[in-house]
Amino acid sequence: MPTAIFENNSEKPLRFVVSYDESQYEIPSRGQVGIRYNLETGEKDQTMTIMGDGEIEFWCNSVNYEIDIVPPSKTDLLLYELCVIMGFCGWSGDHIMDFIPKAGIVNATIFAQSAFLGDKHKLPPQTEREARWFEDIKSLFIKYYGDNEIPTEQFLDYIRLPFESESV
Repeated sequence: MPTAIFENNSEKPLRFVVSYDESQYEIPSRGQVGIRYNLETGEKDQTMTIMGDGEIEFWCNSVNYEIDIVPPSKTDLLLYELCVIMGFCGWSGDHIMDFIPKAGIVNATIFAQSAFLGDKHKLPPQTEREARWFEDIKSLFIKYYGDNEIPTEQFLDYIRLPFESESV
């Protein structure tokens, strides 16, 4: 069963239109949509995608399809803001996720420490500027998860592609 997946990397929702019947779906900012469709025996898979301003139009040669929309998780949004807005994207092959504990808990301090290590900064912060960054990163974690400790599994349970029943 062929599947196509599209991701909305914009700040605004994106319209997804299935050309066959003009059905419309909204992909939230940072979300994904998948379309899975059946082909008749021996039928060749043919698709066409038209990208427009705020819209994706998808055509396939099948009348039977299903849609799965996956909104972004808190961790998706947190990592996006950390990297794209704050500039902590990792350095030279390292990434914040390499330094998040694989078991136990994650809190604002552990998250900020992991972000610093992923960006090749020393701990504790060495300058006033780095100390402000560290506090800003802690505040970012609190924005999404509150001032709580959360199980690492909950923090890491953020990757789900369309049509996967559970996070990977």
